[in-house]
Amino acid sequence: MKIYINREYVPGPWGGGAKPLGRMIEMLKAKNHEVDFDLKNQRYDVYVCWDPRPNSRGVWYGTLHDHRFKFGGKIVQRVGDVGTHGKPELTNIVKTSTLYSDHVIFVSDWALDYAGRTNIERATNVSVIPNGALSIFFKNRKALSSVGKRLKVVTHHWSNNEKKGFDVYSKIDDMITNNELDISFTYIGRIPEGLRWKNIKLISPKDVSYLSKNLPTYDVYLTASREEAGANHVLEAMAAGLPILYHIGGGSIPEYCRAYSNYQYKDDETLKNVIAKCAADYKRAHLDILKFNRTTDSAIKEYVKIIEKMQ
Repeated sequence: MKIYINREYVPGPWGGGAKPLGRMIEMLKAKNHEVDFDLKNQRYDVYVCWDPRPNSRGVWYGTLHDHRFKFGGKIVQRVGDVGTHGKPELTNIVKTSTLYSDHVIFVSDWALDYAGRTNIERATNVSVIPNGALSIFFKNRKALSSVGKRLKVVTHHWSNNEKKGFDVYSKIDDMITNNELDISFTYIGRIPEGLRWKNIKLISPKDVSYLSKNLPTYDVYLTASREEAGANHVLEAMAAGLPILYHIGGGSIPEYCRAYSNYQYKDDETLKNVIAKCAADYKRAHLDILKFNRTTDSAIKEYVKIIEKMQ
């Protein structure tokens, strides 16, 4: 098949959406499909829209739609971001463009609901394919263990958008200062300019090699991120073997984590309660998280099946 993909994979410590894109490209090429990133004046069997926005590294959805209309072929669109983190223009494009694709893949039920499930399901074929973690995160998975006197907590984010939960992380920093929490907390990633913490250890953004080796050295993963369409950071942490503590407003996060780690909080008091509960019952929490086994490859294999059926 001749397949055009409107984004090219760029290696690096980027957000989670880049990683499954790289694996999809590898899988399609391994199956001897012709993959193109430069839209030529020809017909493609399938146009894969990884991101509908204009971009210096790829064309936007409108160009794909016009090209398909002129030459033929089918559009398979992945929706991995619905614009909740400060991108209202993306929300509008997603709600419109998905009505014109031949098949739309959402990474969570929450994202589909946010984009407008009824309208989209009425207009086109829809699949919900949850994200998975890269296999490398399972390789150094934390062995079953108990915890020491102080719970070692970690989180990591590439983005420094306010919805990543910096209000909660700053509150945790205050609670540690005031002796309301006796934990160590490490933040790996970017933070808003000017933000300072007294007790939270800050580590600059790291690539998957570093993260896969270092996440298992902690006990628990805590995320305060809200309205996540497909939260790869929690999948990486689960693959590393860490029980997850997550905010009730996390979007896809409760959907991804609930079956393996049901430690949900909504405010300061419930946050302290779930930390204490997880620490008190850590062996069971750890056993539950070790049941998680969904990889990026398992998710992308489903993408490839859909693409191949479009011919």
